[in-house]
This record gives sequence, C-alpha cells and structure tokens, in this order.
Amino acid sequence: MDYAHFKANAWEFVRAVKKEIDKAVAPILEAEGLSMHQAGIIIGISSGDFRTIGELAEHFSVNQGNFSAICKKLEKMGLVSRRRSSDDERVVIIELTELGKEKTANVCKGMEELFRKADASPEQLETIIAGYGAIIGLLNKINKGETDVRA
Repeated sequence: MDYAHFKANAWEFVRAVKKEIDKAVAPILEAEGLSMHQAGIIIGISSGDFRTIGELAEHFSVNQGNFSAICKKLEKMGLVSRRRSSDDERVVIIELTELGKEKTANVCKGMEELFRKADASPEQLETIIAGYGAIIGLLNKINKGETDVRA
C-alpha cells in the first residue's frame, strides 16, 4: 500500500473503529451506568499500571486538574477511593472500591462475551492485537520525533 492510499483511509479508519466500538459496548456500559470514558478509567486503574491521579491523567492525556474532577465524580459514584500519599501530600493515590472492581469485571466480561458471540477466532484476535501494536509503534515513533513527518 502506498502512502496516498494510507492517508486517504487513516481518518476513516479511526472514525469507524471508534464508532463501532462505542456502538458495540454501549449496552454493556449502559447496564453498568458508565460512560465510555468512565469505563476506560476504571479499567485503567484495575490494570495496576497507574496508582496516582497524575499517572492516569498523563495516560489519558487529560489535564491533571480536570482529571481530578472526573475522579471526584467516580468517587461519588462509589467506584474509586482517593487518598493523599503519606510521602507527598501533593500526590493523590486512587484505588477501585469493591463496587468499582465489580463494575470493571462486568464490563470486561461483557466485552469478552461480545467477541465470543461474534465467533472471533484466536487468529483474528491475534491479528487485531498485532495491528494495534503496529499502529501504536508507528505513532509512538512519530510522536517521539524519530521521523520528520510534520514538516
């Protein structure tokens, strides 16, 4: 495939993937009373890769102050707990509550079930993950300035 063909399809690819994912998972999220953004956050927390609001805000590319407000809403919903670090009070540690863990498990189980019902083969799933890895690798290279594509 040449660059012109890729360029012509890249925006449509991003739009179509987001639209179809949103549509597919909407019933799962609705049943749990979550938005796509809220589900992404609690799944991010459950991964164990992020312990602080700052780490999560950076991961989701959201201003830390705005992200703190989002987490405050999740706390009011009973999904997360926030506490200041004893080492540095500027750092806010965030954890899932039992309800947050339950909703995360339900969302993940529901998404897994979607792929099972679609009869996605292990090979298809591997292809999707490989494609995802290739896209992320290329975009990371671009964003790290390893290529002069913006010129």
